[in-house]
Amino acid sequence: MGFIISGRRLGRAIISLALVTYLLACQTGTEAQTEGSTSALTAKNGDVEPVVINGSPVVSRSQQGFAHLARIVYQTFPGSYSQCTGSLISTRFVVTAGHCLSAGFLVLFRYKYTKHTVTLGDLVDSKTGETNEVTISGKGIPYPLYPAGIGANDPTDIGLIFLNSEVTLNADIQPINLPPSDYTVPIDSTCTVAGWGVSEEGGSTPSDTLLFGYVKLADSTACGAKKDSKQMCFNRGTTNQNSCSGDSGGPITYNNYLIATVSFGRADCTSAAGAIRVSAYVDWINSVTKLLG
Repeated sequence: MGFIISGRRLGRAIISLALVTYLLACQTGTEAQTEGSTSALTAKNGDVEPVVINGSPVVSRSQQGFAHLARIVYQTFPGSYSQCTGSLISTRFVVTAGHCLSAGFLVLFRYKYTKHTVTLGDLVDSKTGETNEVTISGKGIPYPLYPAGIGANDPTDIGLIFLNSEVTLNADIQPINLPPSDYTVPIDSTCTVAGWGVSEEGGSTPSDTLLFGYVKLADSTACGAKKDSKQMCFNRGTTNQNSCSGDSGGPITYNNYLIATVSFGRADCTSAAGAIRVSAYVDWINSVTKLLG
């Protein structure tokens, strides 16, 4: 025997489902990079961008190779904002983490964040109006299949921000190269990570200055939550530097290529952190940038 539901009841059911979806999205976003005891670069509302434990301050974005770094602020819910970081790849596009653009579980229950603004050219978070600093609004474009599941460890955790206007390039604002789709990096290679945020283990106060450090590419056994070839794992470098609590999306670079964006890891920042392999998504990135750019 079937049943008939009134329009009013159906409307209420849809609203209830939307509310539950949003609450789950907020939970997923708040704990975005937490899976069991592995929580690395968590996407907590009001948190800070990817951070560098024992990092060194960036003195010159242009001379040190950090002209592509972008600070991203976005609205998670009316009146509530969070931050991420990303990398400029053209005059109209920034690459970042998928959970900086949307939250939820499975694509069907995806909740998209809004009001993304991208700041380029700066070194110090609290200092506005630096010589080459610009801020541009944009629209988030998460990878079509993100989120692919429930929880932190998602191999589709990548996306783009389409800037509302073309950015004017200068010495401190330059795009970074994307790797070829078949690009590989040898295990134990030293790579660079950068961002603003907490600079000490157990700390809670973000660094006001852009910091950078070095990490080493590890095999999959070093990153217990890694489950897909589209993900990469990174250990602390010889200088004991690492990325730690904060929003993800931060760039990991090697030989002037953006090889990965920070995605997940351990909350104590003492072991390998996970990232998304950019070469696995370069064909999708190029298709979007050609269509819209």
